[in-house]
Amino acid sequence: MFEKLGKAKYVVPLLIGIVAACVMSVMFYPMANMEMKGLPFAVLSLDEGVETPQGDMNVGDTLVENITSATAAEDGEESPIAWTKVGSQKELDEALENGEYYGAIIVPADFSAQQMAVKQAETKASLAQAQALMAAQAQAQAAAAAQAAAAGGEAAAGGDQAAAMAAAAAGGEAAGGDQAAAMAAAAAAQGGDAAAAAQGDAAQAAALAAAAQDDGASEAEEVEAPALKVLIDKAKSPLVASQMGASIPSMFQQMGVDVEVETIHEGDAGSADDAAAANPMAGMMSQQLTIMPLFLMSFVGALVLSRVFKTGAGASRAERWKSLAVQAAYAVAVSLVASLCAYAMLVWVAGSGAAFGEFALFMWFASFCVMLVFIGAFNISTALGGLLALVGFALGMMTGTFPFEALPAFWQDWVYPWAPQRFMSEGIRAILYLDAGAWNAGSLPLLIVGAVGAMLTCIAALVPGKKDKSETVAA
Repeated sequence: MFEKLGKAKYVVPLLIGIVAACVMSVMFYPMANMEMKGLPFAVLSLDEGVETPQGDMNVGDTLVENITSATAAEDGEESPIAWTKVGSQKELDEALENGEYYGAIIVPADFSAQQMAVKQAETKASLAQAQALMAAQAQAQAAAAAQAAAAGGEAAAGGDQAAAMAAAAAGGEAAGGDQAAAMAAAAAAQGGDAAAAAQGDAAQAAALAAAAQDDGASEAEEVEAPALKVLIDKAKSPLVASQMGASIPSMFQQMGVDVEVETIHEGDAGSADDAAAANPMAGMMSQQLTIMPLFLMSFVGALVLSRVFKTGAGASRAERWKSLAVQAAYAVAVSLVASLCAYAMLVWVAGSGAAFGEFALFMWFASFCVMLVFIGAFNISTALGGLLALVGFALGMMTGTFPFEALPAFWQDWVYPWAPQRFMSEGIRAILYLDAGAWNAGSLPLLIVGAVGAMLTCIAALVPGKKDKSETVAA
């Protein structure tokens, strides 16, 4: 075939390289330009509020209003999260089961009451600390006064004793000197007792203040700070769950609000979940390790079958129907092999613990539906089959990895609605995280893809060949 091209055959490898580079560039464009915008998250306030001397207070409702109103950044760009207020727990549960939100924030019923209790405990602890400080200052002042009083009493006693000794030496009455000395000693003792009593009172007051401070501190520690509950739905998107599970708590902690994170729909994905927790890209790649090989094997299988069982240009319609029936029969076996290979890669490379039966059946069904499309296209025209393969691979591959909100606008509007990889990803997540069976959220869309393939196959069978035209002319 290449000999017919002459010197142009030397350009073929270059063209193949250029086409491959273009296909890879288009395929990885969404990854290089990924930007999370408008991720739908629900917010629910169950806060019952609390009565205060200033009136009723409901911190939860205020928080919800502030969150839902902050849907756009200050520069006008769309916020990464689009908050939607829901009215009840039942409404939230139904929405999460239907996959309407990537997660939710729930304000507990006692949020305002707990916040009020924390503030009261903090106020009491601050007051006790101030009282302890004042008592310590009073104790210090009492100690200083006691030292001054003791020093003054000793000085007075010393002076009186000296005067008494002088009077006795001058021939005065010894009894007068003794009486003066006794009076001085009594005065000094009285001053010392008063100072000691004042110091004791100050010490007692300080001890009471310290005890009150300890009580206030312990009470503040016993009162738990109010916490929001954050729900993250892993089945909706493992990539979003990994990123938002870390960023949302950090956002509220910067606001001084504690959060409790709970992951729902964890399923039984095995050690792949542990890897995804440490590396958000791991969960994404585990899906690609399933979808990309399955798509490629389906395309290659359809190409080989359409070439091996290809009918001649002059084949009759009956011969074309027979050829297409044989191709479809072999496609059942080839798609089964493709599904087993995809499951092996998911388990051995990604380390997933997906159930074999449900997963293998779903991927078998998905591969067969995709193969029907390529079988029909290749039997109509090799160029048509090649074009569908390039377009499907280049444009559709990232729809099985990234959420809708992270894709560029072109992919959202023109690729996401029809890409088979998206439906494969939905089915894989349903099996891994929702414990769904082989018939799941991705099965019906893939059945439609298979129906399109069946229509293309019928068109390929009904297109008249040269033999049919000659028979028509002869008639």
